[in-house]
Amino acid sequence: MDSLKTLIDKKQYNLVIKATENCSDAESLFYRIIALGSLAKFSEAIEVIQKNKNVLEASSLGLLIDLHIDILLLAERFDDAYLAYDYYKELPYHSQVVEEKISSIPTKIRETMKETYKSGSIDFSDDDIKKALLSNEINNLFMAIEKIKDGYYLKFLKEIKTILLKGEKQSIRSFLLMFLVEQKFDQEIDFNSEGKVIRINPSKIKQPFIKDEMKELEKFCFSLEKDVTFTNTFLNIYSSISMYKFPSKIELSDKVSLFAIYAIAKKAIMQEVDIYKLALNHNISFEALNDKVGCFNTILSDF
Repeated sequence: MDSLKTLIDKKQYNLVIKATENCSDAESLFYRIIALGSLAKFSEAIEVIQKNKNVLEASSLGLLIDLHIDILLLAERFDDAYLAYDYYKELPYHSQVVEEKISSIPTKIRETMKETYKSGSIDFSDDDIKKALLSNEINNLFMAIEKIKDGYYLKFLKEIKTILLKGEKQSIRSFLLMFLVEQKFDQEIDFNSEGKVIRINPSKIKQPFIKDEMKELEKFCFSLEKDVTFTNTFLNIYSSISMYKFPSKIELSDKVSLFAIYAIAKKAIMQEVDIYKLALNHNISFEALNDKVGCFNTILSDF
């Protein structure tokens, strides 16, 4: 296989594609995927992955995840990238390295989306932005927000106010409110907070995810589990739930909520946790903890 590696190093991608046309071994297939991706033949690369998933997973799951997600992001197939993440996170535990790769996928997707839409590589008319805002899809909302920053969002205030009050998903309503807080929008608005309409002024609300609080959460995680994968998973889950509940926040003194997130994070990295023992060990009501775990799982399913 050194010849294929040499061809890749020399950027002779068409020759690699030709040489691997009828190959079925994992090493050749990986080189074929790299070559197709390098020539921006993303659909063909994804087809190779889908048709040979079992062989590739058995050979090198970590490499497969990297290639699969990178190609989907290069192709700007963000919905498919999230679907791939959903698939990989449900696989049986493989290794800590692979678990860290999987847990980092959502952040990687979001950052790529931001850069894609910020770069102006995709042109959108005002009507496109309005449709994206009202589509009830979080990915479309990311796109729209990157296009309407720095005062331009005022042009779409009618649509924004409609979503804040009548948008179907709380996750989208809250994310859009966070955007107005970031923009320091100084006007009272009606906001549907988990079914209850409240009147608030975004300019007077503190932004979530304060650095000092996140550091305290990291300390909390390491006091329980000295495991980077667990900590990253816990913080990702905490951030998602906090975004959903914004402008409400989970206080660091709220042991029931923090240990509910702990239980969910442990399950996410394929580690067993006994909720009854967890409650007993930390002097928490089992019923309250169990209810909170159910509540937070429902929130996470809304994204």
